[in-house]
Amino acid sequence: MTANPSVPTVGQRQILLAQHIAPESTWHNVPLYVRITGDVDVAALRTAIALVVRRHPALRTTFHADGTATVTDAYLGFRV
Repeated sequence: MTANPSVPTVGQRQILLAQHIAPESTWHNVPLYVRITGDVDVAALRTAIALVVRRHPALRTTFHADGTATVTDAYLGFRV
């Protein structure tokens, strides 16, 4: 597991502040679902999701109460 501690961006700090002020709020969540009909190649779907997570560090970023953010590769091995 590798981790890269970094300072959150301005946008990330705004989300952190809003979450601190109203922790029950979900205003920044974008609910989305996709209904797949027919046969699904599960292995291909897993590979596609893993590639998206690998490509976008935001999906592997955790935010901490001390105002820092960490991008980690720990989530690269997740199982869908």
